[in-house]
Amino acid sequence: MIQIRIVITCLFLAGLCGRAALQEFRDVYQRVREAVVTIHTEERETSVDAWGTTFEGQGSGVLVSTDGKVMTAAHVIQAVDSVTVKFLDGEIIPARVLSSIPAFDIAVVQLETRNQPLSCHCSLLSC
Repeated sequence: MIQIRIVITCLFLAGLCGRAALQEFRDVYQRVREAVVTIHTEERETSVDAWGTTFEGQGSGVLVSTDGKVMTAAHVIQAVDSVTVKFLDGEIIPARVLSSIPAFDIAVVQLETRNQPLSCHCSLLSC
């Protein structure tokens, strides 16, 4: 869903800027798309009578390092109990919050495990 929004935004901007800009947007999209991720979160709330409720959230992020750091918005991961990161190819990897600065709405999460090298997802990182 988030990738669709990115594509629609690029197409809209390309319409404003003309054909040359459209090719530039395509080039940028091709280069960074594998580094763009969807972040899924869960927050568990337990009431006094031990009944629990789970709230699920979703946001976007971008892979910013070859060791598995993903930058996202702080409001995406604020007060959550679990975080997973989903790549464009469908791979889902658990993650943990490394740092969050709510005043600037920025956060970094760290991928926990990895079945394959990050090089397949890091064309943005020039690896």
